[in-house]
Amino acid sequence: MIKTHWGTVIAERYERIVHGGRGDYVEIAEEDINRKALRIPKYAEWRLAPGWMGKVFYIEHRTTDTSCVKLYEQRRLVDYADYRLGFWYVSVKDVDIDDTSPPDDTIQER
Repeated sequence: MIKTHWGTVIAERYERIVHGGRGDYVEIAEEDINRKALRIPKYAEWRLAPGWMGKVFYIEHRTTDTSCVKLYEQRRLVDYADYRLGFWYVSVKDVDIDDTSPPDDTIQER
């Protein structure tokens, strides 16, 4: 289970930890995301506009609890990390991972 430091459940499981140019991120499949615990901030709503949806690299989401943890819904590929389209990412520094053991081959470096 992946939770914020305040205990809000973000996801039941994760796919892997991705090591990229901007730090270490937990990769989560769409079906494992707890959308009830997330919101899109007002300042990030422009990413959903028809003219921008195909251009943005990610859609920003924040948890609804006090920690306001940032999650990225990946929409385009980047060259600094092995992010996959349609998956979600959150910094390992912003979450606690409990009882969620991925296979040994889930750590990817770029």
